[in-house]
Amino acid sequence: MTRPVRFPFDPVEQYIRIRHPDPNGNRQAQAETGGGINAAVWLADVLQVDRRKILGWRVHGALYFDCDTIATTLGLHAAALWPEWAAVDVEVPVWRLLREEALAESVALRTPVDAHTAA
Repeated sequence: MTRPVRFPFDPVEQYIRIRHPDPNGNRQAQAETGGGINAAVWLADVLQVDRRKILGWRVHGALYFDCDTIATTLGLHAAALWPEWAAVDVEVPVWRLLREEALAESVALRTPVDAHTAA
């Protein structure tokens, strides 16, 4: 079993500091001086995740699929924040494929059928 690939969280913090400044500047100032709980709350608000997730990413780095989610939330491609992201060869877990398959089937079952396509 291969070890999961992790990416540093610093590029995300730098991007958010520039593109999503905190209105009162308090949390942004803390983020610039090494972070803290308030800075994590500010980052969590921007990324729409729990503060503990931010603290974990700071310490351990973000996993490959987390990077994709983070970048998408910011309106970016993951390779824009982590240039090496696209070069990583990641094996897609079976559960992820099954989940996507189940979602596609669920959407197909909920799609209305008209008389012309049913025949």
